[in-house]
Amino acid sequence: MELGDDAMNKPERGSRGISRLSRPSDSAEPAGNDASLNCPSDPSDNPKTVREKAKAMYREAVLKAAEQVFTEDGIRGARMRDIAKQAGVSVGTVYNHFSQKEEIVTALVAEHERQCYRAFAAQPGDPEDFVGAMRARHGRLIELTAQHVGFYSLAINDGFLDPHRDVTSVPVSVTGESMRNRFGNAAVELFEQGIREGIVRNLDPIRLEYFYVAAVKGVIVLAINDPKTNLTEEGNVVLDLFLRAIGVDIP
Repeated sequence: MELGDDAMNKPERGSRGISRLSRPSDSAEPAGNDASLNCPSDPSDNPKTVREKAKAMYREAVLKAAEQVFTEDGIRGARMRDIAKQAGVSVGTVYNHFSQKEEIVTALVAEHERQCYRAFAAQPGDPEDFVGAMRARHGRLIELTAQHVGFYSLAINDGFLDPHRDVTSVPVSVTGESMRNRFGNAAVELFEQGIREGIVRNLDPIRLEYFYVAAVKGVIVLAINDPKTNLTEEGNVVLDLFLRAIGVDIP
């Protein structure tokens, strides 16, 4: 059964419709009981809140399906109706949220940027020393990559997450600028800490961030070439090589 049946008969591709959700009928109060008049209503009973939750649910389903379709067919080969089928919704429902395929790509990139930043940003419980913090953050980033290796493989091949690639070669109007600002700043700050601690060579921390991103991409390339690659193990090996290269003395 598809979600969003109200939009099934979309007359034109790219037209936008409005899905309507009927409000659940209110339960009748017993006669003489006016207690509800003195109690605030549950916000979740608000029709607007229900509609917003349903809209977010449909949008999430579309993005999840789009990631799968893009991974299998590529961005250029993906069709809106294929995304709708994968999501279990009508094509009209997809167009209710995204007027064109490029908007879906932009939304996916933005979401993965947020996830990368959250994975690499400092979190409560992380070790305070540079090496310990680096291992904790790198571990979270590799775990995230392993969960979405198909998407990150696509991102590397098509270049829309690469802040250093010529944007004219990117298939959609998406660049990695915001990823550079979020993820890059977190990495630079960590490398600056390592330099202050005297265990990282006194190099430009921005350059160190470039090298680290390249090392992570190398792990993804290994997974592309050999689907049996254990990303966690390879990620640890690459991190050790990277740390030694920047002057960290590790066993």
